[in-house]
Amino acid sequence: MKRMMIGLILCCAVMGLYGKEKAFSLQPVAVPAVIQAGTPLKIKLAWKCPEGYVPKAWRLVAYVPNLPSDFAKVTGNKITPHKMKEWSSVFIMNWIWKIPADYVLVKDTKNWPAGDYRMSLYIMFEARDKNNKVISKMVNENILFTLKR
Repeated sequence: MKRMMIGLILCCAVMGLYGKEKAFSLQPVAVPAVIQAGTPLKIKLAWKCPEGYVPKAWRLVAYVPNLPSDFAKVTGNKITPHKMKEWSSVFIMNWIWKIPADYVLVKDTKNWPAGDYRMSLYIMFEARDKNNKVISKMVNENILFTLKR
């Protein structure tokens, strides 16, 4: 009986932590999803998060298989290699510590090759605890779009 109670308590603790993680969700959408090469990529940002949190920063990262094959060569972006090729990544941009008031994120696509893209959009959420200390949570979701010539 004692083992069963300990197991139940641990299960509830894990589910409680999992439930807290589910409180954050991100729903980015490329608007429009098909754009002309060289036209700015516009990402409409929607999210759900616990009360008190606000989005503070964003960045884009992509895995090499999710980009046109000549992306790094054409743009000059550096590939961060991984021993498993499918996990090699390209950091598209550094963190931008400003989220526009209209929640539309804009990234220039100048010199990007035509093709289908899947990038990971990272958003940094921040809040303050009861001691006024900043607490942060990073959330990411894929963004899909096509550049055409």
